[in-house]
Amino acid sequence: MKKENIMLSLLIPGPQQPGNSIDIYLEPLIEDLIHLWNNGETTYDAFSKTTFNLKALLLWTISDFPTYGNLAGCKKKGRILSGHEISKNLKNFKNDFGNLKRSARKRKRTECTGLGSDNDESSSESDEDEEDEVKLDEDELSRWKKRSIFFKLPYWEDLPVRHNLDVMHVERNVAASIVSTLLHCGKSKDGLNARKDLEVLGIRKDLHPRTKGKRTYLPPAPWSLSKAEKKIFCTRLVDFKGPDGYCSNIARGVSIKDCKVTGLKSHDYHVLIQQLLPIALKGLSPKGLRLAILRLCAFYNLLCQRVIDREQILVMEAEIVETICMFERFFPPSFFDIMVHLTVHLGRETRLGGPVHFRWMYPFERYMKVLKDFVRNPARPEGNGYENSSSCCHPEYGCSGTLCRHLQDSNGRCRRDASMLWRMHTDKFASWLKQQIPLDSDSHGKILKWLAYGPRCIARSYTGYIVNGQRFHTMSVDRKNHNSGVYYEATAICRASAKDISQVVDLVSYYGRVVDIILLEYNVFYVPLFRCNWAVMGNEVKIEDGFTLVNMSQSQVSFLREPYILASQAKQVFYLREDAESSWHVVMRGPSRRYKNDLDDGIGEIGPLPSNVDMDIHMDESENARTDCEGIYV
Repeated sequence: MKKENIMLSLLIPGPQQPGNSIDIYLEPLIEDLIHLWNNGETTYDAFSKTTFNLKALLLWTISDFPTYGNLAGCKKKGRILSGHEISKNLKNFKNDFGNLKRSARKRKRTECTGLGSDNDESSSESDEDEEDEVKLDEDELSRWKKRSIFFKLPYWEDLPVRHNLDVMHVERNVAASIVSTLLHCGKSKDGLNARKDLEVLGIRKDLHPRTKGKRTYLPPAPWSLSKAEKKIFCTRLVDFKGPDGYCSNIARGVSIKDCKVTGLKSHDYHVLIQQLLPIALKGLSPKGLRLAILRLCAFYNLLCQRVIDREQILVMEAEIVETICMFERFFPPSFFDIMVHLTVHLGRETRLGGPVHFRWMYPFERYMKVLKDFVRNPARPEGNGYENSSSCCHPEYGCSGTLCRHLQDSNGRCRRDASMLWRMHTDKFASWLKQQIPLDSDSHGKILKWLAYGPRCIARSYTGYIVNGQRFHTMSVDRKNHNSGVYYEATAICRASAKDISQVVDLVSYYGRVVDIILLEYNVFYVPLFRCNWAVMGNEVKIEDGFTLVNMSQSQVSFLREPYILASQAKQVFYLREDAESSWHVVMRGPSRRYKNDLDDGIGEIGPLPSNVDMDIHMDESENARTDCEGIYV
């Protein structure tokens, strides 16, 4: 959904906004939609140079939650009904539009006309009609403010999803509630009124407010962080550097001195809850609380992937209910507003409507920013460096297997020891290929002949390169962004020890940073290479709480012979330092901008969370109040 494909009729909001009376403004649209469904419109096909009858329907609406109530006509609470049930319940509902001045007394509940007593129905209708008659109770009818004008469309009540819950706003509000409650800043769900609710309910007596002199003391709760933990949390957010185009500068909204997070945009909270929040909380809060937050973040991470699995979505729908129950064990009742509840329904809508990228508000919000830039007077809005990028063909030929067979036949040690075979193959492959394919050969192609001949002695060096839809920079360029992180999955010989001669071939993951970008010239084509500093497997790579940690401050002696990889083999990652005194960094996957060939990787707009996290780990049965944390005076 690009801005050139968006047709927007703007209603300027304010005190006189339409609100529930928006159906009046939608009447011309509904008339056109009925015409497009019943009769269609003659349309010219530029490809076949013919005309045809075009018919169209309205699939669903995309809006934030307040507008959801205005369009659907409900008061945004109650159980989910099908389109047929809603249409039948509100068949005789009397709409009352306009902002008429009423008396000071309460407005009477809108009555549904045509519902008489049982005697009247029996006298006017047959027994068959009485069985089909829907008996509406007052509680059910009071949920509705109007009968939506969209039910004039013949197909509207048959649609499984009519109005989309906006994932962008739900995700943003849930993430903001978690962060503000943990840090006790902004719109925190913890406070004096929240603790008084616990006192009224008679639960969690350890967290009830206590009067100490002229002030009230709030004991530390499971969701509370100590001052030292808050500083570590904020420091991790400030030190975070993502790849180019990943997110805005989150550090601008984080204050280490005051331990506050304010002024972040919706996409910043999107990045927080997708990847950054579980890593920023690593080792800070109780284990059970961290597990609950990690499960919620994993739900949103899977929900926002470009490719979704319907069976996995069904599992997510059941798991998110358990996750909300886990939140109830740690967070106060005031935390659970309507936005937390709407999270339960997002899985169902994704299963019925498809990926959320086609149904959320980000394209429209960004286009609104474009429109607002044209406004000179907000009071009267109605008046108013070079990056080398190339593609290179890397042909694969069957020469490697031929050389291996030759080495095994001519050398008995290569036949017995796989590591020796691999080492000699690496050393002799280039010279062997040059002998097998001479430059004046007539039986081989031009590319293969120049590949066997070798590159020129002089190569070009760059500080930036774009490949596979990702922008890479060398470490010398990393300032505000972090584009030098590299992840490479290589096929290597694995063995149990140095004396093991029965090695096996397996995939090994390597993590590093780009030091230099070299472009080799083979006369008729170019091959880009990345020279990297790598983390030594075993000593400098470890797994903790499901996250991969690397330490690249050690010696690079083991990689002096082979520090290079092809640019096409590199996948982008970025690192977040565990804390200021530690040399370990947490690995996070980078975003991909490719739409055609990245389906096998499963990379969405935000890289996936670690898949090896044990979600069924036993939670600690701690007390309601934390003993290792300070309380709050209000």
